[in-house]
Amino acid sequence: MPVVLISGLAANHRSWGFQLLDLKKYFQLIAIDNRGIGNSEGFFEELTIEDMAVDVDRLFSKLNIEQVHLIGSSMGGMIALEYAAQNPEKIRSLVLSSLPILENLSFFEIFAGKLKLVLDEGDPKKLYQTMSSMNFSPAFLNDKRYEILAGLFDRYPAAYPPKIISLQLNAIEERRKLKNWAIEGCTCPCMIIFGSEDKFVPVKEAMGLMSKIFPHAIKKVIQGAGHAVHIEKPQEFNKIVCDFL
Repeated sequence: MPVVLISGLAANHRSWGFQLLDLKKYFQLIAIDNRGIGNSEGFFEELTIEDMAVDVDRLFSKLNIEQVHLIGSSMGGMIALEYAAQNPEKIRSLVLSSLPILENLSFFEIFAGKLKLVLDEGDPKKLYQTMSSMNFSPAFLNDKRYEILAGLFDRYPAAYPPKIISLQLNAIEERRKLKNWAIEGCTCPCMIIFGSEDKFVPVKEAMGLMSKIFPHAIKKVIQGAGHAVHIEKPQEFNKIVCDFL
């Protein structure tokens, strides 16, 4: 049974590189490029979380996939939740990493405001730096591993199209306004993962809310990791996921 990885805002399948290298020893892996990102084409003027969940369903139909273990990071977690809500019978298990779930939207609004200004400037390097400042802990930003990631970005700047990222940001904003995170009819095992140094989502508040919505879910906090916990602390993340699956 495949394990499907859904990326977050602006990210493509390469963002799951540490998982693709490690977890392939144990599972059949599929890393998805969301619409208009990476290897996925698309010409559209609007985009919603529901649209991207439909894209996932179409891919599964094309590949004749009947059930999956679904892992989503940040916006990818939103897509995974929507897919699970629409197709509960197809979900064997669900892992939600760094889900941007909050009752207080001010943290997201500050980030969104900064990112929109950078997107309007059209400078891809500044875009990557802005995203990195929110996604990673200060310690990681000063680590050699971050220099490697930055070097990869310099080689693939076209993989981060500003227009698509702007549409994704709007999709996240609209979804968050609904404040509806429950999955009706989906009783599959679920795990919630956050990094302790997440600048985007205050972990204590988010975990409290997740405990109300998913009372039976396994909840993990990876110490020292920022929002992109699967990139910053891949060994810890992979072990937690592997043990869960």
